[in-house]
Amino acid sequence: MSWEETRAHPMKRLQTVMDAKIVSVKDFFTDPKNIFLAHEMIAQCDGATVTKFTVQFNLFGGSMTALHTERHAKYFD
Repeated sequence: MSWEETRAHPMKRLQTVMDAKIVSVKDFFTDPKNIFLAHEMIAQCDGATVTKFTVQFNLFGGSMTALHTERHAKYFD
């Protein structure tokens, strides 16, 4: 695969997970175990995809849920 394909492939897989709506950043509020379960399941399939998932959910999503104010609530959807 080319460099671009190597980078795009995990993103396509992550998009498939997001389109399936099996996990959401809102799970940090309602069902945090679901996020950790998703990490474990994705990691068994593809390390590159779980890395992108971790960046999106833990680094960005976790920071947003921990530090947000009401003006940031619109970004959770």
